[in-house]
Amino acid sequence: MAKQPYEFRVREARSYKHPAFPTVTKHTFLVSASDLPKGMPRGANARESTGTNRRVYKEVRESLRAREATPGSFDLMNLGITIIADEIQKIGTDRYEVLIDEEDGIVNGGHTALIIEECQNDETIHPDQHVEVRIVTGLSQTGHSDLKRDIAKGQNTGIAVKDQSIFEISGVFDSIKAIVADKPWAADVAYRESDKGDIDVRDLIALMEALNV
Repeated sequence: MAKQPYEFRVREARSYKHPAFPTVTKHTFLVSASDLPKGMPRGANARESTGTNRRVYKEVRESLRAREATPGSFDLMNLGITIIADEIQKIGTDRYEVLIDEEDGIVNGGHTALIIEECQNDETIHPDQHVEVRIVTGLSQTGHSDLKRDIAKGQNTGIAVKDQSIFEISGVFDSIKAIVADKPWAADVAYRESDKGDIDVRDLIALMEALNV
């Protein structure tokens, strides 16, 4: 199993031992979004961190750029990134080296990391935006081989299904589909939160309601 070091430049850092598992240490870093290391492995993530075109990810991107959020508020709005790592060493006043196995890495927040990397590449991150990074070390020394699996499962069950997805399953939008069926943009309407269409059904309903006399 290949292990790779990643350097974190932090604004704040805290750590403490876990009360039930003495070998486990939980670390919390506050990192400037512009300084988040790129290319960290996502082997422990239960979800594939691909595709950032959904509306919710577009909103994350715009808040990172401070276009739809107060500058400096990103870490207060975003749940951050959770990482399983082997060990952490302090290598400077504000720098830490984190050793991560390719089968571990980001267990939650993979899409956040991916969006940050995209914005790093096009240099659109507002300088005041930070991200909270939580790192867990010492899991392999606990003697509980299922801990990583349980963490991956628990970290990825917190996304609530939006009302529009429930409405779509219930057929609530069938009348709207019939109305727009002959429009050239009909296939671009996203009725569920996971649909890839560029027109969110909520925006379509708002527009229809605004024009309803």
